Amino acid sequence: MGRTVHPIELVQTEGAIHFAFLVDDEGYAGPESTERGIVYHRANLAVEVQFFDYCGRDLCVGTSLVAYDTEPEPERLRRTIHLEQAYAAHGLGPPQDVPGSAQTLRAASKSLASQAQALRRLIAFLKQQDPGRAQASAPDRPPSWFQS
Repeated sequence: MGRTVHPIELVQTEGAIHFAFLVDDEGYAGPESTERGIVYHRANLAVEVQFFDYCGRDLCVGTSLVAYDTEPEPERLRRTIHLEQAYAAHGLGPPQDVPGSAQTLRAASKSLASQAQALRRLIAFLKQQDPGRAQASAPDRPPSWFQS
C-alpha cells in the first residue's frame, strides 16, 4: 500500500509545480513552506497558496494575494485579497472560475492548477493595464485593489 498524502503536502508539492512561473517569470522568491501550504515573496508582495479545512462544510485550497506597506514591523500593514475576488474585480470572470474544492486529492490538484492559471491571467491583465509593472527595474507597488 502507498503512503497517504496529506492535503497540505499536496499543496506544497503540486502547488510548487503549478506556481513555479512566479519564480521563473515574475521574479518572486520561493516557494517557502508554511503550516498550511506555500508562500512566494517579492518586495512588498506575497502569494500564499494554502489548504483549509474550515470552508463551511467543505475542504478547500485557496490562493491569497498579500501586499505589505513599507513601514517597519510591527506597524507594517498587511492587506489581503483572495485570488477569486481579484479575478472578478478586474472583470476576468466570476469567482466560480477560480475553484477551490479539495474534497479529494484529485479535486485539490485540479483546483491548484486552475488557481495558477487564473493568477497567470490576472498578472498578464495587470501588466497590460500598467506596462511599468512588466519592467523588472520598476519598483514593486501594491496593485490598485489594495489601495485604501
